[in-house]
Amino acid sequence: MITTTEIRPSPALAHLVRCYSWREFDTLGSDLIRPWHACHELSLIFFFADVPVHLLDPVTRGVIASGTRADIVGPGTCYNGPMLFRGRYAFFEIAFRPGGFYRLFHLPAEDLVNRICAARDVLGTCVDRLFEQLSTAVGLSARGALADDFLLGFLARSKRPTGHDDICEIPSALLRRGDGITVYGMAGAACMSVRNFERKFTEQVGIPPKLYSCVERFNRALTMRLNFPDRDWARIAADCGYFDQTHLVKDFHRFAGGSPGGFLHDTPLSDERFLSRVEE
Repeated sequence: MITTTEIRPSPALAHLVRCYSWREFDTLGSDLIRPWHACHELSLIFFFADVPVHLLDPVTRGVIASGTRADIVGPGTCYNGPMLFRGRYAFFEIAFRPGGFYRLFHLPAEDLVNRICAARDVLGTCVDRLFEQLSTAVGLSARGALADDFLLGFLARSKRPTGHDDICEIPSALLRRGDGITVYGMAGAACMSVRNFERKFTEQVGIPPKLYSCVERFNRALTMRLNFPDRDWARIAADCGYFDQTHLVKDFHRFAGGSPGGFLHDTPLSDERFLSRVEE
């Protein structure tokens, strides 16, 4: 059983960070496999207790990458293979909103797509100091306050883009409605030409806007099935804005490496209990 607690960041960071979370679980000596499927979010994760994640080759199951104590998991546009956990885990995660990482650190998110990177290699030794602070803090609220201070420091030093050159100013709801909002509509909301919007969106969010909408919709469908296991795929497809169930199945093959049923059967997701959850 994975136990998860989520809290909101400081109001000053709410447009950049979706939530902070704390997860704990023990594999009890067994291997726990979690699929690294396509995902629209970028996260900064700090591992405590046991060894971090290993990324396995989706074909040979050999280890092709190993995590560190602080990793950045970039947006994903495809199924990148299974992740292996073995031991007792406790980790703190900062989940950024689209464009939030770019806005804070001025580093192109497109360079992190489909990658797990040591956070120190990307952000420098400041990550080591934050890790030490987080490791001695007690409780998620205290860790959230430390993350707030860390990120607000970067926000204070950053120069706000001029005019409307900030993808984060587009309401998150607009980006999530990939079934009803076109790239032209997004560009218009950002007061940009379509070409300029697509270029800046990809740089800041990591994924082109049309692909982002597809990946977000896929994750919405997967989350809905996990939250409502008795709901059939046809209803989920309709609720998430797919043309039909066949359309949803095609997206699963594209983003999860197989059919919906096959994906959950071959790499089953462990039970996760939320003690508190940030709702949008």
